[in-house]
Amino acid sequence: MTVVVDALIQLNAPVPAGALRKLAPDFQNAVAVILARMPAEQSGPLSQEFFRSAEPRYTLQYVSAALLALHPPSGFAGKLLGDIRVQARVVAVLPGGPEIGFGSGGSCYRASEPERDDWPALGQYKLSMQVSDGASLLVGGAEPIYASRVESSQDLGSGCGKWGGLYLGQEERRAFIAEMLGVAPEAIPWETDVQKNIEFTSMGQFAGELLAFIEEQQPMYRETAEALEARGLLTHSETQQSMPQIELSLDDERRVQQRPDCGEDSADACGLNPGEESRNELEPISREAIKLPARVVWAEKRF
Repeated sequence: MTVVVDALIQLNAPVPAGALRKLAPDFQNAVAVILARMPAEQSGPLSQEFFRSAEPRYTLQYVSAALLALHPPSGFAGKLLGDIRVQARVVAVLPGGPEIGFGSGGSCYRASEPERDDWPALGQYKLSMQVSDGASLLVGGAEPIYASRVESSQDLGSGCGKWGGLYLGQEERRAFIAEMLGVAPEAIPWETDVQKNIEFTSMGQFAGELLAFIEEQQPMYRETAEALEARGLLTHSETQQSMPQIELSLDDERRVQQRPDCGEDSADACGLNPGEESRNELEPISREAIKLPARVVWAEKRF
C-alpha cells in the first residue's frame, strides 16, 4: 500500500475524502501531503475533521491546523484558543528565602529499524518545520511546513515514534493564533507555561496572592480573544467563552528550605536530636480552602 500511496502523490492524483479517511491511520504523513496540495475549498472540511479528531494522529492534526490558520473557517479560532491548557505552577516559599526555580525537558527517541537488503526501497514522506536539502514547501505562512520524499526499505514512521513528528501542543496553538492575528508569537502577551513564587505568611495571605496571580493572567487571554473578534474570527459569544484554561499546580517548598542542607532526610545525618527537624511547625496549605475562578482547575498530580 505504501507504493500505491507514493504513486498517488508522485502523479498528483486526486484522492477522494473517504479514501483519505481510511488511509489516515497508517499513512498520516502521506495523507497530510495530499491534503495540503488540495485547493483550500476542498481541503477545508476534511482539515476541520482531522483537526477536531480525538484519534492520536498528531502530525495530521498539526498540518490540518496549519492549513486552517491560513483560511480560518467559522469556529476554528475559538476551538484553537479555548483548547489551550496553560500550565501554571505556584510555589510556596518561606519569607525572605531564596527563589525556587524549576526546569522542564524531554526527549524523544525512536529506535531505528535495520535496512532490509531483500526489500525494495519505498518512497516515504517526512514532514518538518525546518527546511532541508531536497525538501519542498508544503504549507506556507508564518509557520511553514516542509516535506521531503525519502526512499528506504525500512519503515520510517512519522518521525519520533509511530505517531510522532509534528505535534499541536500549547505553544504551537499560540503560534497559529498569532499567525491569524498577523503578529509574531512574541507579541502575544501571555505564555503557556508560567511560574509564581509566593512567600507564605498565612493561609489567607497566600490564597489572596495566588488568586491575584491568576487574575493577572486571564485579562490577557480576553485581550487576545477580543483581537480575534475584531478580525471577524470569533463571534461575540465565542469571545466570552473561548479562553485558555489554567491548570494550576501547587508546590510547597517551605520544608525543603527549612531543613538543613545535609544531603539526607534524617535527623541523625544533620546532627540533630530525634524530632528536632520538625521543631518548626508549618501551617498546612489547603487547596480546598482556595476557591478557583472559572476556567481554572487544579492540575492532576503526576507521580
